[in-house]
Amino acid sequence: MFTSRKTYYVLLFDFSLTLLFLIGIIHIVKKSNLPFDYSFNNNGILVQEIYDKSNILITEIDGFRVNNQDELEMVLDAKSPGDIVEITYTSSGKIFNTKVTLTEFYSNFYIITCSFLTIVFVFIGIIVYLKKPDQVYALIFHWLCFGVAGIISLTWGNYNIEFFHAGKIARIGFHLSYTFTPVLFLHFAYSFPRRIEFFRKTFLVTSYSLAVILFDAGSVLFLLFVSKQSQDYLQDYLFVFDLFRLHVILWILTSIIVFIQSFRTSPYKSEKQKLLWLILGFIIGPGSFAALWAVPQFLSFHNLVSEEIILIMMTAIPVTFAIAILKYRLMDIEFVITRGFVYSFTLALLYSLYLLMIYVLSELTNSILQTPNVISVISFGVAALLFHPIRIRLEKFIDKRFYGIRYNFREALKNIIEEIKDVHSIQLLLYKVFERINDLIITNKIGFILLNKSENNFAITVQRGFDEHYNKTFEIDEKLINSNKTAANSDKIESGLSIPNIESDLMNLLGADIMIPIRTEAEFYGFLILGSKQSGLKYTIEDIDLLESVSSRVASTIERINLQENIIRNKLEMEKLDELNQMKSFFVSSVSHDLKTPLTSIKMFTEFLR
Repeated sequence: MFTSRKTYYVLLFDFSLTLLFLIGIIHIVKKSNLPFDYSFNNNGILVQEIYDKSNILITEIDGFRVNNQDELEMVLDAKSPGDIVEITYTSSGKIFNTKVTLTEFYSNFYIITCSFLTIVFVFIGIIVYLKKPDQVYALIFHWLCFGVAGIISLTWGNYNIEFFHAGKIARIGFHLSYTFTPVLFLHFAYSFPRRIEFFRKTFLVTSYSLAVILFDAGSVLFLLFVSKQSQDYLQDYLFVFDLFRLHVILWILTSIIVFIQSFRTSPYKSEKQKLLWLILGFIIGPGSFAALWAVPQFLSFHNLVSEEIILIMMTAIPVTFAIAILKYRLMDIEFVITRGFVYSFTLALLYSLYLLMIYVLSELTNSILQTPNVISVISFGVAALLFHPIRIRLEKFIDKRFYGIRYNFREALKNIIEEIKDVHSIQLLLYKVFERINDLIITNKIGFILLNKSENNFAITVQRGFDEHYNKTFEIDEKLINSNKTAANSDKIESGLSIPNIESDLMNLLGADIMIPIRTEAEFYGFLILGSKQSGLKYTIEDIDLLESVSSRVASTIERINLQENIIRNKLEMEKLDELNQMKSFFVSSVSHDLKTPLTSIKMFTEFLR
């Protein structure tokens, strides 16, 4: 009852925040900007051309000195698109005053993107909390998502919307989100995947206290600036807002360090997998921002994608965090990260070579043909023809080297045979083969089905991915047993392989793509079953040959183990029979002795009486 009431209050507060976010979207729609392109220097705003004049330096707008982007936005955020402001500028050493009509600051696409991101963060935050309402880290993540949604939707906009002072409320809500979200992120890092007790309470209390101080200082200075319209209050507010930014950077970096330390020190594989999902979110979100936006700008290039695309890629953070909390086994995250990193790096290198190839071909054809259009077409066509087979070969090389999608058949089979040759337990044998195949061919499902002769049914033993069928029994599929061949889903194997596509109820029930019989010439033991490859590739002839060879070795090893067990059992039975014979002889000897003694006495008395 307590949990349901708590959930009710949380959802009610969520609804209130969502209304605030809606107000925020409206107030950034009404954010205004100057109607021309500009840049900044230490003295003001540089404008390339306005009113047919060049080398213009704007020094004041509506009486406020503006030397940077923050000052300009704070002054213009009191206006709406279509309002008129007075600017003071210098040109050719003279001072001029003029009026300009403001335009919209954000594009429609940006507004739509912000709205979409706000909905995504709110939705994911609510879903995670409803799925795990009793977990502290789920509640923290819930507020973290709402904090990020607040930063996105309540960002600087028109604070002079008069309807119930909505603009000012939105700006104060932005301060709240901006100061408390990084601390919530730190709190989440200390709570997930398991709570870290060392210095936790003191450190978190200090962090939240600092957030409260910054929030109060920023909000008070903002209200003073709005009411007094003073240049001094403007500078004070912007100074505190710079502290806001430092505060965000500091706690986010600290949180990342905590996550990394948790990953390094965690003794549990499940916790490491959860943390890897978080790392994947950081790679896609902030990693994309750094590679496609920050680094190109730092190198004085244009950003490679628009700001809206960067924001959309940031949705990877809540999605991967939610997967880490709710369903971290969704995919093999280690495989996804390592393969994605290697592919990204090699493809980036390959595309660089592709562009270089086009340039070289263009230069070569330019000396022969003097028509630029023809040169471009020929260069792109030749480069594309050469690039495609190179890309295919590179992918195969990466698969072979890094992911076991290609391997040395002889070496792999030799290692498996060497590892199982001295095994004396069927269960241990299956575990060893399971681990070795799982290393060589990464699949979403793998396991063994063994035949129980006494009960005349099948049962799944060592497995991964067949959890719902584990410890269950299945009727014997005579069609599979009688075929005496590997059965496979034709869609999952390379074309040209002569493997029968057997319609089997057992294969359909288990969702298996390949079933390889484990049998000798005289005896049938079961099947090796596999699902599809996680790489998405089809099974090759090399894969099938390896699996069939391994299954044959497993069958012969099971036969050897059974034979050894029979020999040991027979030996024990013989020893038991010998022991029984000895007991019988001792018994007969004892009885004979016990009977012989009284008979002798009787005979003697009988003779005496005669």
